[in-house]
Amino acid sequence: MRSILDQDLYKLTMGQAALKLYPRAVAKYQFVNRNKAQKFTPEMVDAIRYEVLRASEVNLMRDESEWLRTLPYLYQWYVDWLEGFSLDVNQVTVGLTGPDNDDLSVTVEGPWYETIYWEVPLLAMITEQLMQAQRQNEHTNLSAEELLAVSEGAFRKGRALCNEGCRFSEFGTRRRFSYEVQNIVLRGLISGAGEFLNGTSNVHLAHKYGIRPIGTMAHEWIQAISGLVGLRYANKYAMEAWNSVYEGRLGIALTDTFGTKAFFGDFNGVYARLFDGVRQDSGDPITFIRQAIEHYKSLGIDPAAKSIILSDSLTVGKCALYQRAYGDKVKLSYGIGTHLTNDVPGTTPANAVIKMVEINGIPVVKLSEDPSKAIGDPMALAMARWTFGIK
Repeated sequence: MRSILDQDLYKLTMGQAALKLYPRAVAKYQFVNRNKAQKFTPEMVDAIRYEVLRASEVNLMRDESEWLRTLPYLYQWYVDWLEGFSLDVNQVTVGLTGPDNDDLSVTVEGPWYETIYWEVPLLAMITEQLMQAQRQNEHTNLSAEELLAVSEGAFRKGRALCNEGCRFSEFGTRRRFSYEVQNIVLRGLISGAGEFLNGTSNVHLAHKYGIRPIGTMAHEWIQAISGLVGLRYANKYAMEAWNSVYEGRLGIALTDTFGTKAFFGDFNGVYARLFDGVRQDSGDPITFIRQAIEHYKSLGIDPAAKSIILSDSLTVGKCALYQRAYGDKVKLSYGIGTHLTNDVPGTTPANAVIKMVEINGIPVVKLSEDPSKAIGDPMALAMARWTFGIK
């Protein structure tokens, strides 16, 4: 972790909101490995623990603080707080579990406004260990030839997206091959895509390259609100709380925490007009685009004036397909992650997440449009499915 800003922006924006609205909330997160074929060893656990310790020694630098103060949606008091903040190693537990003791167990627990910053760096650390193991325990630093191939590949992808008229952002911090690769990829994208690159979710790299940091809210925000305020209308309560902090800024609502149907049920004319658009992170993008367009039309809103951000397992080819089909009907943009920052021949990218599972001791869940991505206590999942009418 080169910088405390080696983070996705939505961790800062949610962290600011959590500190402002829910400073006494206590959160718990757990690691979920969706690819059980990827195994872990005691040596990998030791390496992750070492990186956790190193991360806790990183603080906000003066130039970073000055730059953060130029971002209009961050409060000055919040940047003041960040200047004195460091990650607490005592909040993280890393070990092995499972029948063969080769599954990774990671738990994070503590004040929500502090623990929120562990998810992204932890996932980056874990992914790097998996990549190193796949390269027969070589260091994840690539050879000069491999780095050149990564750079050229990023340039080509950026140019292809530009040629298709796809406006996109780099969203690859959590599952990057390494920091070095993400850094090189971003340089290639800047050269290849030009103005069609909206920015990057990585705050540190946005600062480094003078481009826009991208991000609003994650599933975590709606999950937490479901436990702190109420499950049935959690999407509504989450949008209300978000607007009380940002007053119309960062106006992209996330749609699939409890399924798209539940979201559109709460996304009435007030919120549909207030928010600039929506982000889809699971399910079929074409189906979602059609649903969103029809929903806006039913409310008397011109869909062409609204944004739809797609961010689920995207590739250049998929983005081009969606852009050709619907680019003239709505403002489409794309958040592309693993396809950009972990496209290294001979390796299989990680498919893992760290998700909130409790807030103030109350189990919280994520249902998603993809049943395989549902996360949480089984009884809490059953209750959520019953609440939202999901079989």
